[in-house]
Amino acid sequence: MSKVYAAKYVDGSTQTFHTWQECELHVKGIAGVIYKGFPTEWEAQSWLDKNVISFIDNTISGLKLYVDGSFISGVKAAGWAFVAVENDIRIHEDFGVVEDKLESRNITGECMAAMQAIAWLTKTGRRAQLIHDYTGISAWLLGDWKRTTKIAETYYVECHRHINLIDFVKIKGHQGNKWNDHVDALAKKALVIFQEEHKCQH
Repeated sequence: MSKVYAAKYVDGSTQTFHTWQECELHVKGIAGVIYKGFPTEWEAQSWLDKNVISFIDNTISGLKLYVDGSFISGVKAAGWAFVAVENDIRIHEDFGVVEDKLESRNITGECMAAMQAIAWLTKTGRRAQLIHDYTGISAWLLGDWKRTTKIAETYYVECHRHINLIDFVKIKGHQGNKWNDHVDALAKKALVIFQEEHKCQH
């Protein structure tokens, strides 16, 4: 069966290819590229048309949700945080920790942040840009990555039904973005609080 290959690049550009050899030349060794094979051109284009961009479009007014997770070595929990921003003004935020048998503390924190943000968004009845620095936040919900862990599957089950409320924005973390830095600090704060509380209990 013939295949069409599609690729999404971090600068927002996309390409389709009609052989794997051609696709491989344009994706191998390129940081951040996501690519998949499809039976038809239509399916490839439909995948490319999904709402994932790699920059924050500040010309678009409306709600922006910044999410992030964190972990501290030796602390048996994952930190998570999100902030809702409109016109560069914070309108809501939340943060906390996840305690469980964690497969990966960092990924668990990232997913929990997005789950909490989307849960909050559904109560508003609004649409938002979901701005994240971990690729899995969009890739798992859009089917770009296989869900091989419990947290990935939980995240998909909880959030996929709300995908029509979200425009995904993948950015690089720790690049001086004010709100990305803010949620990173909040997720770390959650872990520090957790750590202090557990010290007091011993």
